[in-house]
This record gives sequence, C-alpha cells and structure tokens, in this order.
Amino acid sequence: MELNEKPEMEIWGLLRDFGFESTVGDSFNDTLIYDFGNLKLEASLAVNRFFVDVVMFGAILRSRRTLTDICFELPRRVTSREQCAAWIVWHLDQYSDTGMFEPARSCAWVLEGRLHRNRVPIVAAMAAYEARPRCLVRRDWFRVALKTLAQAVASIESKDDVVLGFDGGVLTFTFSGRVHAALPADGEAWRTRYRMRATGLQRLPKRLMQEVIEVSIWERTLRIGRNVISGVVLDNSNADTDPV
Repeated sequence: MELNEKPEMEIWGLLRDFGFESTVGDSFNDTLIYDFGNLKLEASLAVNRFFVDVVMFGAILRSRRTLTDICFELPRRVTSREQCAAWIVWHLDQYSDTGMFEPARSCAWVLEGRLHRNRVPIVAAMAAYEARPRCLVRRDWFRVALKTLAQAVASIESKDDVVLGFDGGVLTFTFSGRVHAALPADGEAWRTRYRMRATGLQRLPKRLMQEVIEVSIWERTLRIGRNVISGVVLDNSNADTDPV
C-alpha cells in the first residue's frame, strides 16, 4: 500500500457487504453486528475523545481460560475494501491469545483481510521503516570521519550541499565535487543518494557510544546513532529515485 493513498470509501457500506447486519433490521440504524460464531462484533458510529467521527467496534472474546473485552476504532473512510477487511482482522488478531483470531464460521473476508495485511497503516509504516536506507559503521572508522568532516565543514559556504551515498560497502560524504569521507560499512546498497546542506554536518555527534553505529535516512532526516539531522532530500542528479 502506498502511504499517501486517499481514503475514498465509506466503511459503513463495506461492513454491510461483509455481512454485518442491523440489530433491528433498520437500514438507517447506527449499529451493525457480525456473528463469527464464537464472537459477535458490534460496530457503531461514534465520535472519539479527539472529536473525530469514527466507527467503534466492540465485543467480548471468550477462550477456555480468558475473557477479553475487545474495543477499537477505525476512521469512517478507508482506501479500499481490502484495507477495511485487513484493518478489522488485524485488530482482532491483537486480542487473540494465539495472535490470530479464528472465526468458528467460514468467513471469506477474514481470509481476504489476511492476504492484504500490508494495507493496514501501522503495518505499512513498519514495513517502510524496516526498508529505510541504512548501514552499519564501526565506531573507530566514524571517529576518523568526524574529524575530517568537521575540518571540511569549517571551510565551506552555507549554501553548499553534501551528498550521501552507500553502495553496499562504502558510505560516502561528498561535497564541492570531492569525497570528503569514505567509510567501510555493512548493509544493503541504497537505491539512491541523498542531499542536505553541508552545514547540517555541524551537528554531527561529538561522542559515539556504541561499538557499531547505524546510519539511516528516515522522514527527511539523517540519523547517526541517536543523533538526528533534518533537511535531507533526494539527490535529483540521480535518474532512479524513490521517496525519502
């Protein structure tokens, strides 16, 4: 799922397609129930504590040893039928003792939801984070680079940029047409290079506490260990680029 997909489908209509039924047979009723055989999941229109219109779900999940109160909410609109199914199933799985809710009755849309688990926003965000550009550098190599970069930054103009790249073996810091630091590193090669104001390197960490330092790009920031430097963008000189 693309993280910037727009929610264009009303959940309420999708719930009826899944087989949720009105509690009193009234199509305008604001409460729907789905009977899984071992769980009756109730959905109702509500306003949450942030005064946002949502669909609230609730049920009691019984097992041989536990009694669990299920309660979660979804926005009124979603990007697709698949996302709606996956989101509901994902929540039910969180409450299950086994980590996977199993309905007593055959339910096609539950299987459909599991097939599209990657459409659940939190799952998609976690996958994007795990796939972020990153590499691991030994502390002794980074210590040398910090000194070299500090000296270089002191002599550049504020408008100059630094380009960061990692080819699967070497992490490079390039500005003014010259590689000012090249560090042996481990990890998967980055699909593109990234650019930021070279003056941002003035905020490089002074001390490195770990033996191995992770360098990564996430949400337009350069992250070196616990240090975060903002202002990172794609290097447009690359023909093949992906969003940061």
